[in-house]
Amino acid sequence: MNFFKTKYRVVTDNYLGYEAQYKPWFLPFWQQLDGINTHPTIEKALEMCKTFKRNTQNKKTVAVLTD
Repeated sequence: MNFFKTKYRVVTDNYLGYEAQYKPWFLPFWQQLDGINTHPTIEKALEMCKTFKRNTQNKKTVAVLTD
């Protein structure tokens, strides 16, 4: 079931370009990864999402692009 998984996403910000965020399954809102983060490219923001994902087998990173 996808309801009990932490979700990750990349959104655009007004400072540098892209920001990595996560949403724990028990909270109704998104939070920034590792405090304030902003990245010049979407690839670097996605890389940050992947580094915060636990290293477990048979799990996939879910990244959603939003404006």
